[in-house]
Amino acid sequence: MGFRITEAHSTWMRTEMLNLTAVKKIAYIYLLIPFALFCIGWLNWAAALLVLLVVAAGLVSIWRVLPAREPCRSGRADLIVMILVLGVWLLLSGIGGYTFQNWDHHSRNAVFRDLINYAWPVVYHFSPDVSARLGIPSSLIMSYYFGFWLPAALIGKLWGWNAANFGLFLWTYLGITLAVLLTAAKLRTSFRKTALLIIFFSGMDLLGVVLFRNIPHYTYPLLWPPIQHLEWWAGAFQYSSFTTDLYWTYNQFVPAFLIMALFVSSPDEGAVVLLGGICVFFAPFPALGLLPFIAGSVLRQALVFVHDRPDRGWPVSMVRHFLTLENLAGLILGGVSALFFTTNLAVQTRSLGLPDSAGIYIIFLCLECMLIWLVLLPANRTDWIWYVVGAVLLLAPFVNFGGSWDFMARATIPALYLLMLGCGRFLITGRNTFVKMSLLFMLVVGAATPLYEINRALVRSVRYYDVPGLAAISLDQYFRHPPQTNFGFVPEFDHPQTLVADEWISLSIPRGEEWNTKVGALFNTAFRLLWNRKLLFQQN
Repeated sequence: MGFRITEAHSTWMRTEMLNLTAVKKIAYIYLLIPFALFCIGWLNWAAALLVLLVVAAGLVSIWRVLPAREPCRSGRADLIVMILVLGVWLLLSGIGGYTFQNWDHHSRNAVFRDLINYAWPVVYHFSPDVSARLGIPSSLIMSYYFGFWLPAALIGKLWGWNAANFGLFLWTYLGITLAVLLTAAKLRTSFRKTALLIIFFSGMDLLGVVLFRNIPHYTYPLLWPPIQHLEWWAGAFQYSSFTTDLYWTYNQFVPAFLIMALFVSSPDEGAVVLLGGICVFFAPFPALGLLPFIAGSVLRQALVFVHDRPDRGWPVSMVRHFLTLENLAGLILGGVSALFFTTNLAVQTRSLGLPDSAGIYIIFLCLECMLIWLVLLPANRTDWIWYVVGAVLLLAPFVNFGGSWDFMARATIPALYLLMLGCGRFLITGRNTFVKMSLLFMLVVGAATPLYEINRALVRSVRYYDVPGLAAISLDQYFRHPPQTNFGFVPEFDHPQTLVADEWISLSIPRGEEWNTKVGALFNTAFRLLWNRKLLFQQN
């Protein structure tokens, strides 16, 4: 008896051609909509019009380089499975407030709420008593990388807080979906495999916990229960998994993730410069981590240009080559964004040097990234990007902004994305069985970190919703007897009675926990031709 494929099964398994050019165009629009809203709300009308016209011209210039159609063979089932997997991953992130939110959501919800409740641009006014007590000006602006929230905040202004959160959930869903589609196309593998690689890619924090847990005064994290924040094992050192990035600092991760997916498929260096400018607007730390790759890409093209044009007129020709609309758009977009962030109160807090001992630094690097980098070095020995990846990962811990590990954890997102891409490429095309098995071992061990993050969200959400039949995973004994740690708090015990991390009502209420990293001073009137007049310091 032969097997016959039914019409329904045939429809489910049908192979279709996805147009990557359309995906790239949607991705650029996705990234530029928030910047357009920023220009409308924060710049004066003349400057906003001029900047938007230049950026639009640069975008059109890039689109002209893209092929009319760039097909990518995809199965309908593969696409649906990817969408479902990403949906579950995102649902457990806490974005939208439907499941448990980690500690960083306290400040992010405050930023989001103020973008909804305050007129744009957001300006805070303080009483003379508060200003004198805290030593701050009487007026401050929201000075933070809030671009990712702007579309959802606009929805909130029209239809309220719940609609805004649903809009934020969908906006995030679209961003990660676009990034996974482009990454899968670069790896030339299935969408679902790419999604799983991204979700579970991480350093070997589990081994770090095993090595350090018996050291005197070490208290957290431990291996059990499997909901602890494994990435705190190395003290002041941390490179975040992509799941951690999504669950804690999604406003930086999602745009940086999508920008990297476009970066690796950019048709020329003009697109790379524009992507760098966009990254400054959304996530300045990842933008600094992207800068060496942009510089290397432009320098590489310049060297090729000089080699191919040995005549004396090559300098003028090269300048003309780089003076393009897309380059100009990228420089203006990045310049305006960087200028805005210079007002931030914490921007002056910076230093160079390791935050902890050199011994911990070496162990941290080996477990987090350098063993993978070294294993894959023979396969990438002719690729300049691979050496830049290694340099960025080696040097990032030496730089400190704002008095925390945010720089090393966020500035390395581009390098870690490229490291992940190298892993995926070798797993698909590599022929050395020993290297492939070694790589698989490190990736499997590393997968514990995102699993712990996902499991924490699941356990805390089950406890909140009191889901029948799932009491076995609620870890009642652990929560009734919290461990004694050296940390001021541990994530799984934060806001124990609620899903939503909402202790920061508004940035208009000053508080100690990194409040100064999200506000800034007014601009001098010398900038009146650029900024909305509400952002200018008015002298009496």
